[in-house]
Amino acid sequence: MNHFFLLLVFAIAPAIVWMWIFYRQDKIEPEPPHLVWRMFWLGAISVIPAVALSWVVSQILSFMGAGLLFIVPKNQWIDATAMVVSAMFGAVLVAPIAEELVKFSFLKRYAYPLEEFDEPMDGIVYGAAIGLGFAFVENIFYYLGYGFENLFLVRSALTMPAHALFCSFYGFALGIAKMEPDWDSRKFVFKALCSSIFFHFAFNLTALYNYLGAFALLLIVISMWKRVSANIMEAHHYSPHAKPESPVLESASTHDGP
Repeated sequence: MNHFFLLLVFAIAPAIVWMWIFYRQDKIEPEPPHLVWRMFWLGAISVIPAVALSWVVSQILSFMGAGLLFIVPKNQWIDATAMVVSAMFGAVLVAPIAEELVKFSFLKRYAYPLEEFDEPMDGIVYGAAIGLGFAFVENIFYYLGYGFENLFLVRSALTMPAHALFCSFYGFALGIAKMEPDWDSRKFVFKALCSSIFFHFAFNLTALYNYLGAFALLLIVISMWKRVSANIMEAHHYSPHAKPESPVLESASTHDGP
């Protein structure tokens, strides 16, 4: 019982710290804390459909792979290679696509319609909250499987902020899109979603390696932080609360990417 309580504490404590860091960036008109926490727990719930979607896609691909192996002549090297490729494909490619699609749909469904969602920074904050809620539940499963003593540092310093940053890409894009309803923003939002999937893919691929991988993970997180920091500055610049006398956005063409 005490061990499981410690596990929960180690799982949620870094999430609270990162939530506070992202929330502090919303300097102009901070969101109601209860809404931010609502997005956090919705992010935790989003693990269920994300796992289900990953499983369905993996089963389809496994079925296709089994059919291909049925055609290809039996060979131990081919069988072993197929097993490795299947495992990597599921963890590295299928998981990022399924997880980001589900988290994006939760953000679009539950945060985007809110009246309080009225500036680009709100998308970053709500997106980060959903990502951290998702990572919190992931922490529990990983700690149950491998022990929090072995994973706490890496997951707290790298994996948790990574999940928040993944969601921040399309959170910012949705915030921009909401501020200019007459602009066809679908391409911009889609590009942001693809960016999050790409970084998630790179993160998972790099995590397969040991010490060199840990250093590369750090570089990936730093790279995402730089991009999101630029988005935060732009979000403050375009906030209607910061410049009520000016148009919300100068032009849709000023937004090159997430």
